[in-house]
Amino acid sequence: MFLYVKDLLAKHVIGDVRTVQIRMWKSIKPDLVANSETNWRVNPELSGGGYFHDLAPHQLDLMLYFFGEPEKYHGFSLNQSNTYLADDHVCGEILFKNKVVVNGSWSFNVAESQSIDLCEIIGTAGKISFPFFGNFVTWENEQDKQTITFTHPEHIQQPMIEKIVAYFRGEGPNPCPIEEAVTLMKILDAFTGK
Repeated sequence: MFLYVKDLLAKHVIGDVRTVQIRMWKSIKPDLVANSETNWRVNPELSGGGYFHDLAPHQLDLMLYFFGEPEKYHGFSLNQSNTYLADDHVCGEILFKNKVVVNGSWSFNVAESQSIDLCEIIGTAGKISFPFFGNFVTWENEQDKQTITFTHPEHIQQPMIEKIVAYFRGEGPNPCPIEEAVTLMKILDAFTGK
């Protein structure tokens, strides 16, 4: 699904990308996350910082994959509901060297009816929309509008695990270079003030 989005961007289906809007808003107990007895995701000593640290790295890593090297980034986080120790609201902004601007909002304390998982990539000729944890991509420009549905693998992490195993066997490139991880961690820290 994400390779399809990357291909749409490479083909300039929506023209030159100007801005990206990420909204990940969920209730206090998001349906996206498996419940556990210890609820470790919202214990900063175990998780590093709540649902944002669990979910956003995947989303932000995808932005790096789509748009390249960031020029600057900043943000803030807070605990609005005081339901648990971790922050439940994070906002951040990235300016990429290619002048693409990404704005993100992660809130884990909204009404269930306001839950949303949406990425909108807006360009000079149209828009690409998709949920990070869904199975479809919608794109539109002045000539066309399409929604493509994808079938995920039975085990969603299997393709990545296969690439990692191949790397350790000397059969393929490293799918997770440390440089990308460091950049991503710097962005997360800038967004959360850590």
